[in-house]
Amino acid sequence: MNERSAEEQVREVYARFGLALYFAQVLERGIVNALIFLDLIPNRSKRLRSTKEWETEYDAFASRHFQKTLGGLIRALGEVKAVPDELEKLLASALHERNRLAHYYFWERADEFMTTPGCNRMITELAAARDLFDHADKRLMQITAAIRTRHGFTEERIEMMVLERLTTVSRNG
Repeated sequence: MNERSAEEQVREVYARFGLALYFAQVLERGIVNALIFLDLIPNRSKRLRSTKEWETEYDAFASRHFQKTLGGLIRALGEVKAVPDELEKLLASALHERNRLAHYYFWERADEFMTTPGCNRMITELAAARDLFDHADKRLMQITAAIRTRHGFTEERIEMMVLERLTTVSRNG
């Protein structure tokens, strides 16, 4: 392989690695969001008297959970809601894959990373990891959809909130 294509391939591996870990973070955020609907809203919102109290409670709850590892978030989810076996296995696989990527991936692939076929295998593996995290997040959202809707967070309302947020960010950024 020529020098330019080797550089492009290495950049592609790094890009795929970053994208896979990004999707792992999306899954983490998805679990925190699920915990908000499964724990915070039903167990704490009724005793709050003002928007300010709600914002303070929400921020503290989210902050506590965002300090947890993916494994800690999965445990917290299991403590507030029985997780279907299929999702439990999916989350366990996602946890294993996230830890492997974050802690060992490039060490495990050091020799492969120096060859075209090795880089191609890495690109394929990293795409599969991204798909695993995305699938786990989407499955979690499907399972919690009825609960979100019961609390007034329909798909339409969530889309509207995202658009409002994007509009605010683009105005300020």
